[in-house]
Amino acid sequence: MDIWLERLDRLLTIIRPKAYNVIARIIIGLGVVLVAESQLNIVQAIVIAGYESLFGRSEILRNFMEGSSNHWIGLFLIVIGLIYHYLMTVGKEQVDLRLSEIPKKPILSIELLNADLEQYKDNSVNLRGCIVATPPEDEIPEYKVNYNLPNMEGLNNVLNTFGNIERNPNFYKERGEFLKIWGGSELISLQITNLTPVLATGVKVEITLPRKKGVSADNTKDDFPPLPSEKARNQFGSLSALSIPHQTVHYDIKRDHNDQVYRFFWNIGNIQANTSCTSDTYIFLRSEESFDLELKIFCDQFDSPYIETYRVNRNNQTQTISVSQLMTENESFNELVCNCVMDGYIQRVAEKKLEEYEHESQELIPRG
Repeated sequence: MDIWLERLDRLLTIIRPKAYNVIARIIIGLGVVLVAESQLNIVQAIVIAGYESLFGRSEILRNFMEGSSNHWIGLFLIVIGLIYHYLMTVGKEQVDLRLSEIPKKPILSIELLNADLEQYKDNSVNLRGCIVATPPEDEIPEYKVNYNLPNMEGLNNVLNTFGNIERNPNFYKERGEFLKIWGGSELISLQITNLTPVLATGVKVEITLPRKKGVSADNTKDDFPPLPSEKARNQFGSLSALSIPHQTVHYDIKRDHNDQVYRFFWNIGNIQANTSCTSDTYIFLRSEESFDLELKIFCDQFDSPYIETYRVNRNNQTQTISVSQLMTENESFNELVCNCVMDGYIQRVAEKKLEEYEHESQELIPRG
């Protein structure tokens, strides 16, 4: 729409000379004369009288002049003159007014989203879940079975050895570490929107937050934190990994920290008019203190960067976990995770991935 307005403005500028008023008057005046002439035949009479005074009577001329008398031509010229005058005055002013309302620079809006892609309102970030306090690591037992059959020491050794060969001895400790890290934490993504019909070029966002006690941040591609596994890790994992082609992970949000701040950069490039762009890298954020998170937007069309500030509020929800809770069955531990980590986000993602898997397994489409 704006492109067509610009083209119309150029056209009106071309056909709008300084004497456009005179041109409009001439066209309208000629139309009025033709209408009057068709009614009064004044012009025909003057032409015929002048010609016949010099050359004598001419029936051919009389017939031609009588046949050419048509008031519709005059009316047509009057309408054309009025339209031309309107376009050169009111039309040109309206086009100029509309073009003046179109921003010359893009207007960019940025939002922070939680792991469920819900926008934080009023520039305030409230971290979900709760901060978890776990028992000291030396108080958490290993995960293993311990057979103690009377008078069968040899058999006990065999059963204990083979019974624990596939068990992860650090299972309970990893559960505690998982809750300690992810309890009260959030996966933050960014969404930037170009609110104007102007192409935004060279767009980059800098995210800065203080690096201090109680605040932890990092970039990650994993939107589904894996729960600790009961099974021991493959001791030949490093060898088997040699046969798997290594795929470089691309982070669109990169980090550049120092001793004072956590700093991330999101290089976006160009953003088309009236479109949005969402990061596919997350910022892991955990905080036991309130602080300000600064977003600085750079753009080639900006004279200076645009700055937006979010207030990250301290997570006041805390929960102390006992050793027995770390040693519960999976169902009970999963409920604990739902309460402590992003208000049940992991459970929602697991259900979604299960639905996707079931759908893909039932799809009947040709495989290329």
